[in-house]
Amino acid sequence: MATIAFPAYGTVMTREFSETPAQNVHRTEMEAGYAKQARRSSTNLVQMSIKYLFTNAEYLTFKTWYYDTADAGSLFFDWESPVDDVTRDTRIVNGTMTGIPVNAHFSHWYVSMTFEHYQ
Repeated sequence: MATIAFPAYGTVMTREFSETPAQNVHRTEMEAGYAKQARRSSTNLVQMSIKYLFTNAEYLTFKTWYYDTADAGSLFFDWESPVDDVTRDTRIVNGTMTGIPVNAHFSHWYVSMTFEHYQ
């Protein structure tokens, strides 16, 4: 397991959540009959597009975690998946996150990222 944990605050926006396993099958078309398929690897890379809703205070705290603790999003961290409640070593793809204010008062923020983990 990773040595740092993802912050336990914020709300996952379920309408903005998607999970996409990477292709892990090698397929060969045959001259006659069915195409042959075989699994490439015993581990699967899964990417999740995720959006959190943070209050302004949570967003400021998250930015400190992101830049200092997670080294600008480059490190693996423990994250509990809302799909199956399993904690996995996860990281932010390319360390990229986007914060968008919800309103003109900057009281809440949407933070979008793509997570990846190996299964």
